[in-house]
Amino acid sequence: YFVGVHTDDLARSVHVDDLFVRAQHRGSGLGRALMEQVRTHAKTIGATRLFWTVWQKNRAAQDFYAKLGAEPFEEEILMTWKVE
Repeated sequence: YFVGVHTDDLARSVHVDDLFVRAQHRGSGLGRALMEQVRTHAKTIGATRLFWTVWQKNRAAQDFYAKLGAEPFEEEILMTWKVE
């Protein structure tokens, strides 16, 4: 993860770059524990939001995050520029 700024709040935000839990550990609570730890850190540093991206095709991940209480953030569009 990394710390950034959410310009709507003009406050710190935490961005999770990537979260991957191997198949044999899914359902063990490890993913929830990792996300909760990042959330705790975000609170500690005064961040107002926690952001991450989820592939549209990854319905299992979307369901997992929804169970945590996360909601889609539709105010932004993910942009990419291929580096060649």
